[in-house]
Parts: sequence; structure tokens; C-alpha cells
Amino acid sequence: MSPFTETALRIVAEFLKHEGLDAEFTEAGTRLGIGDSLVEIETLHDEESEHPDAPGELIRTVSLAISVRLEPDSRPVFGNPVNGLGETLKDALAMAASIWVEGDLPTILPLVGGRVGKGTQVVAEGHEWRVDPWVVFLGGYQLGGAHVGELTECVRENPPFLKLRDLFQHSLTTDTIHWLTLSGFRSEPGPAFGRLDCWLDGQEWPEGADALQDMEWPELAGPRFIRQFLALVPDEAIEVVGEGRPEV
Repeated sequence: MSPFTETALRIVAEFLKHEGLDAEFTEAGTRLGIGDSLVEIETLHDEESEHPDAPGELIRTVSLAISVRLEPDSRPVFGNPVNGLGETLKDALAMAASIWVEGDLPTILPLVGGRVGKGTQVVAEGHEWRVDPWVVFLGGYQLGGAHVGELTECVRENPPFLKLRDLFQHSLTTDTIHWLTLSGFRSEPGPAFGRLDCWLDGQEWPEGADALQDMEWPELAGPRFIRQFLALVPDEAIEVVGEGRPEV
């Protein structure tokens, strides 16, 4: 295991402990503390570059695929890019880890035997956003920058998820779990996001990004950031009981 990967996994373990999970770093990965599930990390990108909002100032940027292995012999799942930046490599890794723990983990927990995390919405039978034949675990929005209020109002009135429902129903196989991350960043004045990137099951998903192109965003001046993670589980693989609690 490289020092880079070990550092990232140890940081994830600390964040998981802060969330009340019985997490522990091991040579195989960070133990999540639920069953045999392990957190694994792949480095997608690491560089030192100019800070996007402070010309002349150098910043470290990383892109990680943080995934979960449910059992020792199973394939990793839920791994899409998580980006972080900071004055040092450790700062950048900590930012990426915190984004994953706060944004992706609450949606993943019920799928590995935990409870539905804070901010996660369960879209099941009877919900107005129902996507047949799946139960959707829709993570909360992660918004940052100088215009969080405007962005919050925008996604409340025009949720990006609704732009993707038809694609989910007509483009995805229905016998397996799927997961998706949408994200966007912009620092120059203009519409909030000229494009939102979509990653589906660990791969770039141009069809999803294209479906989001016609979203109407407010004109903004300062830096802004958006990210949302969601998972789709076949109906037959899960039952929703009581107050939206799932039984896998």
C-alpha cells in the first residue's frame, strides 16, 4: 500500500469514527464497522496547480475514487470521483474524505446494513418521484462557495434528479444496484453551472450530463460548488418499512 493511499484511508477512518462508526484502518482498507465492509481508495489525479480563485497561489488538488467492498471477495461498489483541494496534500485528502463521509456515506449506509443517514431521501412506492422499478436513495446536496442560498433555492425548485428519471427507466439494467454522482464547479461570473458532470457506476455518463444541460441556473459572480450522490436498488432486493427505513 502506498503512503498516499494509507494516509487517505487513515483520514477516512478518523472521519468515520467521528460519525460514530466502529471504523479501523487495516492493511486491506479501512473497516467501515458494519459487517465485513471495507473502504478502498484509488488515486485518479494528484497535482499542484494554481488556485482557481487566487491567481498566483499554488494549491494541491486530488481526485479519489472512494469505494466500498461489501464482502472480502466482492467487487468494490459506489466508487465515483471525489475531489479535494488544500494547501498541502494532507489538506486536499482531508477535504475529499470529508466530502465522501458527509455526502456519499449517508446514502451508502443503509445498503451495507446501517441506517439511513442524515439528509438522505428514500424514493419508493407511493413517492411522487418514484422511478420504477427501483428504490432510490437520494443524498442531500453539498453546496459551497459564495452563493449557497441562491443554489439552495434553485435546486429546491428544479431538482437535477428529475431531469434524469426518464434515463434511469430506459437506460439502466434492472437487476443490479446502480450509483451516480453529479457535480459542478465554476468560479467566473455567469450561469451557476454551464455543465454538471455525471458519473454512473464509476464511469463518466455523457447521457446524464447532456440531460442536465437545459437546467436553468441563476447568474452568479463568485465561486460555487455542487455535488449529489444517489443509489438505485432493484425493488426485489429491498423492502422499505416504517418511516422510509429499508430492509435489505
